[in-house]
Amino acid sequence: MTIKKWRPLWSYDVEKTERWLSEMAAEGQHLTAMNRLTRIFTFASGDAEEANYQVVYDKSESVLPKGLENAGWEVAASDQRWKFVKNSLADIKAFPSPENRLRRNRVHQNVLSWMTKLSLFIAFFLLIVGPPGGELNIHWLIGAILIGLMIFTIVLFIYVSDKVNVAEKQLYGEEYAHIDLAEPLGETFVKWRIGWMDAPDRLGKWLTKMAAQGHVLVQIKGFKFIFEKGQPRQIAYILDYHWTTSPAYFDMHKGAGWQLKLTNGLRFMKYSLWAQSYNKGDKPPQFTNSNQGNKMRARKLLEAAALDLLFVGAWVVVILVANYSSFQAGNLASFEKLMLLIFAICVVPLVIGAMRLLTSAVRMRKV
Repeated sequence: MTIKKWRPLWSYDVEKTERWLSEMAAEGQHLTAMNRLTRIFTFASGDAEEANYQVVYDKSESVLPKGLENAGWEVAASDQRWKFVKNSLADIKAFPSPENRLRRNRVHQNVLSWMTKLSLFIAFFLLIVGPPGGELNIHWLIGAILIGLMIFTIVLFIYVSDKVNVAEKQLYGEEYAHIDLAEPLGETFVKWRIGWMDAPDRLGKWLTKMAAQGHVLVQIKGFKFIFEKGQPRQIAYILDYHWTTSPAYFDMHKGAGWQLKLTNGLRFMKYSLWAQSYNKGDKPPQFTNSNQGNKMRARKLLEAAALDLLFVGAWVVVILVANYSSFQAGNLASFEKLMLLIFAICVVPLVIGAMRLLTSAVRMRKV
C-alpha cells in the first residue's frame, strides 16, 4: 500500500523534513518518490526501520559521492537536483554537506526580499489609485489579488528568513554575524547623524576622528550614535555595501581582524559597518588588499544609488499614469493631493541619499 503526503514548504525547513522522514520509516512508511513541483511525498508500507534521512541538493545531478556510499548512504528518492538519502547504520561515519541546499534557500530569501519591496510598491500604487468604489469589477478583482499576493509574499519571506537564519546558525555557529557592540562602562554621550549611510567614506573618517579624541562608538540606534568617553584610540571604520549576507562574507572579514558593528538589510542593497583597532604610528588596516577592491566598493555604491533612483523613477511613472486625467484637467481631488504630498515626503530623502551615494563613490574612486 502506498500513501501520499503534501508538504509545500518542506525545502525551507530541511532538518524538520529529515526528522519527519525518519519518523515515517520508524512507523513502517518508507519514502519511494517525491515530486518537487507538487510537493507530494510518496511512501510504501513495510516493516518499521530505524533510519537516518538526509536531504541533498546537488546541482551536478550526479550520483552520490563514493565517500557517502562507503559510509552507508543510499538514495531513497530523487527529483532532478534533490536527493533523499537514507542510512540504516548505527554508527554513521560521514554525512552529506548541507551547504548547497542552504545556498539555494539563501537565493530564495534574497528573491523574496525583492518581491516584498515590490509588494510595498504595489500597495502604494493601489493607495494612489484610490479605493475601488461601485460595483464589483475587474479592477477590484485585480486589486484584491495583488493584495493577497503581497500578504503571501511578506509572510513567506519572514518564514524563509527565519528558517535560513536558524540553519546558518546551526551550520556556522551563533557568532558568525555577531554584532561587536559592548555595553558602555563609563560616561556616554549621543551624536545625531541623519543619512549617515549615504556617505560611507565620510562616516568612516568621522568615527575614526571621534575615536582619536577618546570618543569610541559603543552603539548605533537609527540615526543616533552613542559614544563612550575614554582614552584616545586609533580605530579604522568601514561602511561596506554588499548584495548578500552569506556567512562566508562575515567569516572572511572577521578572520582579518575586523569587528562587525552593524549590519542592515532594509535597503535594496545591504550594508555593514566594520571597525578595527591599530597602533599609533601604523597605517590604518585596509578592508581590501588592492585598489581594485576599493573600486569594487565604489561600484557597489553606484549600484545602490542606481537602484534607489530607479525605484523613484518607477514611482513617478506610476503616479503620472494613475493621475493622468486629473493632471490634464487640472482638478486634483483632496485625496490625490494628500497622496502626492506623502509621495514627496518619502521620495525627496531617497533622491538626496542616492545623490550622496554617487558623490561618495566618486570620492572613493579618486583615492
